[in-house]
Amino acid sequence: MRYARCEMPSLNRVHLIGVVATRPQQTGDAGVVGFVLMTERPRGSGVERHRIVASSDTDALRELHVGASAYVRGHLERRRGRTVVVAAESFVVGPAPPIAEEPERPTTTHRSPAAHERRGHLRHIGAGTPRERLVWVRATTVGDRAPAGE
Repeated sequence: MRYARCEMPSLNRVHLIGVVATRPQQTGDAGVVGFVLMTERPRGSGVERHRIVASSDTDALRELHVGASAYVRGHLERRRGRTVVVAAESFVVGPAPPIAEEPERPTTTHRSPAAHERRGHLRHIGAGTPRERLVWVRATTVGDRAPAGE
């Protein structure tokens, strides 16, 4: 028995609203741009990553920046053994958050801490060998003895 192939476009439709995770960039196929869109799983149980591909002549792709909220409409397809969303339409819903200014550099360095007393303690030497023993380490002054800033 032979079945006629029936195109049912309503069964393979994808509508996604999520956050752009990667910049749109050229893929291996000529004239195709790809990016990753992250959506939240139901009940806040993590995120899903969706590979999106679209033709590079879409002006909306130039507006997509990492962190922006975007809407993508398209259909699912298998390419190179992976499921991807082939976008028919995509646009920015919300802009990417502003880039945070770089925090001020700390004024401290990786120098030794200020001089201080280290208390005496027992030290375990040669664990698991015939020469295993405990020795007492005396209290001492440790750290940088020079004043800070020199």
